[in-house]
Amino acid sequence: MAAHHPAARSPRLSVDRPMPAVYRMAGGQNELEWHEEQKRCWWWVSGFAALGLLFAIIVNELTWFKAATEPRGWLLIQLLKCLCVASSIAATVYLVKYYNAMLAVRRAKGSEYDKRFLQGLAQSRLLWWFFSDCAVLLPQPIPFVSWQVPVSNGADQDTPMYASDSIFTALMFARLLFLPRFIAAGSILRSELGHRAARFYGAQNDTWMIMKYTLTQDLPTMLVMLFVLVIGGAYALLVFERHNTAHPGEGELDEFEDCLWAMLVVVSSVGFGDVAPHTRLGRIVLGFFAIVSVVLIGVTFNIIVTNVGMRPKESGIVAMVRRSAKNADSKAAAATVIQTCWVHYRMNVRALRAGRHNVELRHHPAIRNALIRFRYCHRAAEAAKSKGQSEIALTVRSLQITMAALERGVARAHRNL
Repeated sequence: MAAHHPAARSPRLSVDRPMPAVYRMAGGQNELEWHEEQKRCWWWVSGFAALGLLFAIIVNELTWFKAATEPRGWLLIQLLKCLCVASSIAATVYLVKYYNAMLAVRRAKGSEYDKRFLQGLAQSRLLWWFFSDCAVLLPQPIPFVSWQVPVSNGADQDTPMYASDSIFTALMFARLLFLPRFIAAGSILRSELGHRAARFYGAQNDTWMIMKYTLTQDLPTMLVMLFVLVIGGAYALLVFERHNTAHPGEGELDEFEDCLWAMLVVVSSVGFGDVAPHTRLGRIVLGFFAIVSVVLIGVTFNIIVTNVGMRPKESGIVAMVRRSAKNADSKAAAATVIQTCWVHYRMNVRALRAGRHNVELRHHPAIRNALIRFRYCHRAAEAAKSKGQSEIALTVRSLQITMAALERGVARAHRNL
């Protein structure tokens, strides 16, 4: 008997056994664990930054309503200032851990950076971003310290006096710049599946890539960002406008709902002109948020247009129906030509038998009009057919590229076994 030799089989990835270790180590953890550490640290940074902003808003409101004139109110304000400083310090600590995790991710990918923190940031070109984030966390009300700052509104207007705590509170709204990265940290693209897909396609699954996805595809997130922008801008405008001494208690923007209306008018680029800021700092705030809102509104409309656009399968259905309709029109026009030629041919035969002379078929207006109609319908049908063939060719080419990428990924996975 001939010996039976089992056929050679290609290696397959088993579902039961764990995936091979494809992540490099750095600092006792692999790349995926450092990604998770980076995400957790940024959540803590954003949480403590938002908590400090909330404390500063409460301090500003208590100060505006003269709560500091009473001993208990003064102690409460100082306690809230201390909590604001503590939350900012905690946010800074987690910010350092966030950038340390970012350096560890790059080291795990093979980059060689200095072990010292600032030197490693400088070599990785992250030092400027680190100091920018620290500058955003820096403004805050200072405990047990407050002074008045005069800001002129012009030669013919009164000069309002702003409390230092109010100015610091308005500057703290720059922490809203942390919101896009906070949303990116919670994206599904930051999961293990997202990182494996990035390694499969040889791409970088970084924060900028996730933010590009958010700015081009994620409509609910963009609407949330616009909502937060309007609320934060309205309160920052209120902080400066209600200190206007020219109209104490009677100004156009002395209440939050009026400032909210002004922000909605500016963000929507309507510009009714019924309300306007009277202070110089209020104009600066409204101008800044107007510029930012122009960008966000444009991106939001782009997402809406993209989502409303036809999907490939839907476009294929429409194209097929149009091709069928144009082919039917072409057949109907051809039948009309045949019928018209036959009718006028019969008329010419009868005229010749009766001894009358009739118009030649090729010069007859009815036949000429029918031929023009047929040519138009036939060209439209051929154009639709060629367009459909080009779309099919592009689809086939896209499928070939995708299959080639999948084959390369599978070969890479087999080599790692």
